[in-house]
Amino acid sequence: MNEMLTGVDWMSTIKPDGDDYVMAHIDWLKTASPDDWHRAALDFNWSNRLEPLLWIVMQDECDLATALDVFWRCEPGWDLMLMARGERVHHRDEIDIIACIAQRLHAGTYTRRRIAFDAEPGRIADYEAMERDCAKIADPPFRPHPDMIRSLRGHEVTNDRAFYARYPEVFHGTVWVDTPEWNGTTPDMVEARDQMRNIFFNLFGIGVLLAAMGAYLNDVGQYWKMMAGCAAMIAFWCWWINQATATVRAYLRSEFLPVPRRQMMVIYGGLVVFGIAWMQGYFALSDMAAAAEDMSLAARAARLGVFVGLIAPVWLGLRWAAQHYTYRRLFRR
Repeated sequence: MNEMLTGVDWMSTIKPDGDDYVMAHIDWLKTASPDDWHRAALDFNWSNRLEPLLWIVMQDECDLATALDVFWRCEPGWDLMLMARGERVHHRDEIDIIACIAQRLHAGTYTRRRIAFDAEPGRIADYEAMERDCAKIADPPFRPHPDMIRSLRGHEVTNDRAFYARYPEVFHGTVWVDTPEWNGTTPDMVEARDQMRNIFFNLFGIGVLLAAMGAYLNDVGQYWKMMAGCAAMIAFWCWWINQATATVRAYLRSEFLPVPRRQMMVIYGGLVVFGIAWMQGYFALSDMAAAAEDMSLAARAARLGVFVGLIAPVWLGLRWAAQHYTYRRLFRR
């Protein structure tokens, strides 16, 4: 165990189950903002009674991202899976929360959508499993809704020292511990790295295609099919990059780490510019070779060697840069 955690009384984070404690917690929530409701939900110790969470998701001003985060922490697919198998379903306190959120999603009453949210790949898989299980149940307790896995644009809300300072200590569900920087990797970090590698390659490719389209502008009538193909490829890559970035954001939030949106946008733009510059450089070399008017086999082999010599270090460099950025920047503790 990490020595920084030695001596922490974990049992002290499990609070009394008395009505007075629960009502006091709800009374504090009544004085807080929807953003702090989100922080309180992130901090919540699920060994305690769940009435404060139910109170939050029932409020008109509860943000959709807060409701979704609570919903997925309730493991909603568990009961549907048992019902689809014909097995006995035992009552869980989470059922009331799940039913409330699902009902409000179908009614469209979560109108506040200011906090960012992205569904993790595991939750997307669980959603698909819930759809399959519901099809096997005559009268399911709730039905999936597309908003359960839809990404939400908004501002990032994470727990920080400022929140824990104004949040009464008696309601704290977690322990704030300053741990030394850790250089290890988790499965989520590895998956995020793989996503970032593909993102880096695709952004570079978008720059290359944009440069190629610029060259085709000289004769649109002849090259319009190529331009249409490039445009279609760029559109697909942009869609894919958006999905992959949402996955990375979800992994960061699952580790309670900030999402550096501006930094990521700057890096994304820089990779596109790099792709454009690389392609322009290749065009310049091709023009020099064409000016030499040497079409021999040796000359062609030399040009192919130049192309491979240009692309190989880029491929290796982007792999290294994506891993370094993921491990040393995004997931740095």
